[in-house]
Amino acid sequence: MDGLQLLPGATQFLEWPKPIVPRTFMITDGPEEYALPIFDQLEHPMVFCNFFEADDEGFLKRLITRLRSQKLKTVQELQRLNFRIIAVGNSFNDIDMIHAAEKGVLYRPSEAVKKEHPEIPVVTIYEELKGYITEAVERMEPNSKKQKTS
Repeated sequence: MDGLQLLPGATQFLEWPKPIVPRTFMITDGPEEYALPIFDQLEHPMVFCNFFEADDEGFLKRLITRLRSQKLKTVQELQRLNFRIIAVGNSFNDIDMIHAAEKGVLYRPSEAVKKEHPEIPVVTIYEELKGYITEAVERMEPNSKKQKTS
C-alpha cells in the first residue's frame, strides 16, 4: 500500500476550497490500513473509514465496519447539526450520500454508475469539480435544507 500515489493535483485540490468551504471530510468504506499512506500524502485530512482486526498472530481476522451506511448517516448527522453538505463521490456506494446532500456530484465515475444515475451531475477533472463546488456554495442559502421527496 505504500506505493499508492495520489492523482496528480489532489493535494492542491484539497487546499483550494479552504477559503470558501470551512471544513472538508473524506468518508471511505475502505479500511484505514489501506488508506494511511494516502492520508500521509494528503497531510492527514479528517477521514472516516473502517479498519481491520488482526488475530493474536497478526493475521487479518475481520473487517470492522464502524457504521453501516456511514456515508449517508454522516451526511444526515452533519445536516442535523445545521451543516450544509456538498457530496462528491464516484461509485454506487456514494449514491445515497449524494442524494441526501444539499448538492452532490460524481467525480470520474464508471460508465455503469453514470448510466444508472443520470440525475447526478458528472465532472471528470479538478477544474470542473472546482466550478461545481464554487457554484454550489454561491447558490446555497444560509441554513437551507434540501427538500426531501417521497
